[in-house]
Amino acid sequence: MLFRKTRCKVYEEMSPKQIAEVAESYKDQSNYLLSCLRQLAYLMKEATIESPEIDSDGFRKRVDDMVNGLDKAETTRDLQKSFDGGKETMIAFIKKEKKYFEDKDGELKKLIDFLRSTLTSVMGENRSYNGELYEQNLRIGKLTELDDIRKIKESLKAEVATMQKTIRAKQENEEARANKLAREVALLRNSLEEYKGAAMTDPLTKASNRLGFDTDIRRCVEEAELQRRPLSLLMCDIDDFRSFNTRYGHQAADVVLQVFVAKCKAALREPDIVARYGGDEFAIILPNTKLKEAVRVAQRICQTIASNSYAYEGQNTKTEFSFTCTIGVGESHKRDKATAIIERADKAMYVAKNAGKGCVRSEKDILEETQAKAA
Repeated sequence: MLFRKTRCKVYEEMSPKQIAEVAESYKDQSNYLLSCLRQLAYLMKEATIESPEIDSDGFRKRVDDMVNGLDKAETTRDLQKSFDGGKETMIAFIKKEKKYFEDKDGELKKLIDFLRSTLTSVMGENRSYNGELYEQNLRIGKLTELDDIRKIKESLKAEVATMQKTIRAKQENEEARANKLAREVALLRNSLEEYKGAAMTDPLTKASNRLGFDTDIRRCVEEAELQRRPLSLLMCDIDDFRSFNTRYGHQAADVVLQVFVAKCKAALREPDIVARYGGDEFAIILPNTKLKEAVRVAQRICQTIASNSYAYEGQNTKTEFSFTCTIGVGESHKRDKATAIIERADKAMYVAKNAGKGCVRSEKDILEETQAKAA
């Protein structure tokens, strides 16, 4: 009570300007602490292993809910409630993850025991090798029983040659087995990388598929927030694709999709990501790119697509065609979620469709048009 009275007395002696400065200082501290909590939450999610057995995706969602609760908190009690709930979630998950690692450690020990037994069987092959050396040792020992020096020399020479041949065969056998094992490991590693890549790649266009896009956009949005860098997204749709498909056939339509992806990749940078979002709709992630520059990239893609004609050769016919695309552009905002930027870019694309297709609209254009109508 004495501290509270003393603090109130200090505030009474301060000018309004000084009180405002103190309040602003507390606000800055609060914002900084919230920023630290958000970054710690992000690192906590990134450090989480990917495993459906412990529901890692559900844990990440609960961490996001905690951060949202902290952002929306208006009182200290609200902050405490959100943080305590998140803390209990993290503690429970850490225990579950620890139990998961303990179980996996037990499985690893069983695997090591299996490898040991396998090595024991392999060592059996060495017994035959050691047996040959032992037999040669016995034969060399018997040489001392010979009286003729010439015979001793010839026999010893023959045994040395036999020993060298045995050792050489052993070395060649081990080297061949080691090389075979190395090749098998390399093949397994390559197969694993190919499988992972194939799982996230659209087989027709070689762009990322929807699974790859969902993974990349979530990662890119969180990295942009943490590093305080811009991020833009293009949602692209090939105009009148269904009628084109009906007119020219599925194979010609497949060529359109492949051409679109090839033209996009030629117009983009190395870190940019092209993904087939679904059907004839594509998404392009542009890391470290502001909205204005993203609009220029979208316009360049539209112009490139529209200004060229293409050819498809069927079994008996050669078809020449051209097509256009419509693009909506969105930009990641502070504390944004992947779903939010997708929604804004998608909305901009549909506005562009209604404006006549073959053009580009951004979320800024929609906002300005809405304000102009309201005025």
